[in-house]
Amino acid sequence: SLLELLTRTPQIELMERADAVRRHWHPGREVTFVIDTNPNYTNVCTTACTFCSFYRKRSDADAYVLSPEAVAERIRAAGRQGATTALLQGGHHPGLPLQYYLDIVTAVKQAAPEMHCHFFSPAEVANIAEVSGIAYLDVLERLYDAGLRTMPGGGAEILVDSVRRRISPKKISAGLWLNIMRAAHRLGMRTSATMTYGHVES
Repeated sequence: SLLELLTRTPQIELMERADAVRRHWHPGREVTFVIDTNPNYTNVCTTACTFCSFYRKRSDADAYVLSPEAVAERIRAAGRQGATTALLQGGHHPGLPLQYYLDIVTAVKQAAPEMHCHFFSPAEVANIAEVSGIAYLDVLERLYDAGLRTMPGGGAEILVDSVRRRISPKKISAGLWLNIMRAAHRLGMRTSATMTYGHVES
């Protein structure tokens, strides 16, 4: 119909093709959804991606860092309203050590034990490792030991470095993003991946 022709966007075609691939590799499996909450723990970030209006410098008046207890309380409150999953991502803060992130995992597990914790993208893991002066594998192992079992795929954008250099030149490379995900999988974590498109990718 005319309406279908007018609403058939490249994004819809991309989703249909992705779904066809999923059905090919996983026939008969249902796609399900979660009710999600995403309370950002900080908006302080040194990465300054060109598409981001969220980040702030440490010196900005509206910069913030939530305490682990405040993060846990927000997640607990979302759970009372029906949320089943907490997706936790924030800025790449230059001063928060690994213990801060471990404390978040512990606080959330205590405050909302029924909540699925989906925390800290590969770019955040790399930042935690750099700030703490340890290897990213050590960060992943400590997070796993604290009870984290899944990681979000934020920071992937487009996994082509020529694109990343244009839209997020300070963010980790595609190779490092993939290596952190592979390491997480070897530890037994499950992960997701997100794609930001509609900018300079071909």
